[in-house]
Formats: sequence, C-alpha cells, structure tokens
Amino acid sequence: AKHPKLIMIADEIYEQMIYDTAHVCFATLPGMWERTVTAMGVSKGTAMTGFRIGYACAPDAIASAMNKVQSQNTSAPGSVSQCAAIAAVDGRVPQTYFTDAIGKMRVKRDYTIDRLKKMP
Repeated sequence: AKHPKLIMIADEIYEQMIYDTAHVCFATLPGMWERTVTAMGVSKGTAMTGFRIGYACAPDAIASAMNKVQSQNTSAPGSVSQCAAIAAVDGRVPQTYFTDAIGKMRVKRDYTIDRLKKMP
C-alpha cells in the first residue's frame, strides 16, 4: 500500500440506502481489514433516525483504545432506544418493514433527482 500506516474511518451508516449500485464495505477491500474503523448504526436503514444508536467495528487494538476514551466521555442511550435497536437487528421486526421503508425513501429520492434535473 502507498500509505501502510493510514487508518481509514469508514462511515457506513447509509449502507442499506444505496439505490443504483451494490454497497461495498471499505474493510472488505484488499489490505484494508486491519486498517479500517467502520462506523455504523441502526438509525438510517431502520427508519429510527431519532434513536441515535451507533457502533463501530475495528481491529482489536483500535477498539480497545476507543473503548477507553468512550467510557469516560459518554453515557448509554435510553432503554427505549436500546430495545428498539435490538428488535431491529435480531429478526423480531420483519425484513419487509425495512425494504418497504427503503423503497419509500427511493421514491422520494427519485422524485427529488427528477425535479433537480428539470431545473434551468
């Protein structure tokens, strides 16, 4: 790699909201697994934008350092948000809920793009 000491922080919160191509997780690219911190959350793809539930995936050494900083700077999200996030990722909420929500967002996105293209 050209910059072997570079650590990539990849914000992939919108991974489920990619409409025209397949999502590619940055950490899956050759040589990037050990050098990528992936920031994720359940807010966007599950239509829970107000719940503010996020997480990160990182190599052990980086995750350990992140834990030391985070544990001194933040508190836990509310219990309602935690329960909703668990339900969103453990299969209790039917996958069709999410695909329907993403489909509705796509319609709005396509409408906006069409309107922008028609502007002088």
